[in-house]
Amino acid sequence: GAAASGARWRAPALARAPITVRALLASDELTDLTTDNLMALHEGSGLTASGREHVREQVSRSFLRIDGALEQLQPEAHQQLGALEVSEGQRLSTLGALRKLGDARMVALGRSVSRAVEDHTRIGGDREALRRRLADALAPRLGDLAQLNAEMFPAAARAAAG
Repeated sequence: GAAASGARWRAPALARAPITVRALLASDELTDLTTDNLMALHEGSGLTASGREHVREQVSRSFLRIDGALEQLQPEAHQQLGALEVSEGQRLSTLGALRKLGDARMVALGRSVSRAVEDHTRIGGDREALRRRLADALAPRLGDLAQLNAEMFPAAARAAAG
């Protein structure tokens, strides 16, 4: 039998029923992920000092306001998002990409870009000066950029590799 040959039996994965775009936007899963990303982005600031639950409540209220505004301003689009189904693969892919926004490497990249832009605003200069500041800020992080690109867009990374 399977036990004698060393093969292991695995229970089949339970497939989730497709959900709609609006249901995904209103999900606890997206609210928690967005909260985690905000906590990572604003680590050590007043936002995170207020506590994760407080931030999560703000995120949840913001998503509700966005949904309400969309319903009021674009009722047809709101209805379409309520009917458009997201497959399990699309859901996982979307959440995976969003999860990367809270990745420590992504946060560090964002802070490097922000500092370069702040320096440019304070010191001044033309477009070329800004381009140089950004290039200088990102040069030490090229490995992180390449790694994040490969993780977020594996098919494109494989195609580029040849």
